[in-house]
Amino acid sequence: MRTNHIADHILICAMLLCSIAFLLSSCKNEVTAPPYIYPEPTEYRHATFPLASSNQWAYADTNYNPYTTPPTPDGASLSLATIEGYTGESSHGKWQLTGGILYSISNDTIIIEDNYSQDLNPRIAYLPSSSIQDTAIIVGPRSSAVTKIFVLGHNMVTPAGVFDSVYVYEVNDNFLQHIYFRPGIGVIGSDAFTSNKLLMFKSVLISYVLVK
Repeated sequence: MRTNHIADHILICAMLLCSIAFLLSSCKNEVTAPPYIYPEPTEYRHATFPLASSNQWAYADTNYNPYTTPPTPDGASLSLATIEGYTGESSHGKWQLTGGILYSISNDTIIIEDNYSQDLNPRIAYLPSSSIQDTAIIVGPRSSAVTKIFVLGHNMVTPAGVFDSVYVYEVNDNFLQHIYFRPGIGVIGSDAFTSNKLLMFKSVLISYVLVK
């Protein structure tokens, strides 16, 4: 009888070991589902500031020597801004622009994070996604802000075309800067001046491609 009890205990232990081994192997082979990727929204393709992967803006940039009269060109280059893709791991996804700039949407406002800034924190700007507002842009982290927003009193002529209804954002951020913004197109130019209002930089849109 004792021998049978021992055999029963051995059988039970063996069955338990097999069960544990099966459970462990099941846990080891368990596959974790990847996070849900939200699809890129399409309602911002034709908004005030158009956002869509593959949208592209090309600019001719010119630096000026402000200490000549008048300021003379001191180096020119071309710059290309492309929305390289959309990451939608949450309901508030982000579009990534060339150079590390990120666009996101919150409460009908576009948040622009300039991650290639030399500051510890990114420069952040807020733009309306569907309408122009008096408080349309705030730039950080140095607490500088737009001091004036107005509509250009004439058409703006660029190599990319002639634009009407151009908004001008005047920013004071250690120097005076104007950002020329055409609703539905995006930034079509910018310039920067020294504290004495001498031109030191100018950028103009030469071409653009927007997703239809």
